[in-house]
Amino acid sequence: MMEKAFPMLLVLYFVMWIFVFCFGLIYKRRLRMLYPDLGASLYPGLLRKSVATDFKSVRFVLRGEYQSLDNPNFVTFCNRYRALLGTWFIVFGVTFVAMIVVFAIHTVK
Repeated sequence: MMEKAFPMLLVLYFVMWIFVFCFGLIYKRRLRMLYPDLGASLYPGLLRKSVATDFKSVRFVLRGEYQSLDNPNFVTFCNRYRALLGTWFIVFGVTFVAMIVVFAIHTVK
């Protein structure tokens, strides 16, 4: 059964990745436009980018630190982005486990 479900999980994973990527681009653009100082601290640019700044920006969304901002439309968008990001992490985990199970089944045969 896992062998039949794995391709669907993989397609779902890539579709979700595209949505998360597009939402992320829109989020970064809106953040930089509405709150330039906060956007510069979370996303300093390509040359000053590091793993620490990546984790800082993800932590900002997942912890809901955007709730204190004064723009209700942006907060609503961030809530949706947070839900999508959480769902994507779950789909990624399930797909990863399914991939390990499928490969384990094929190596045993």
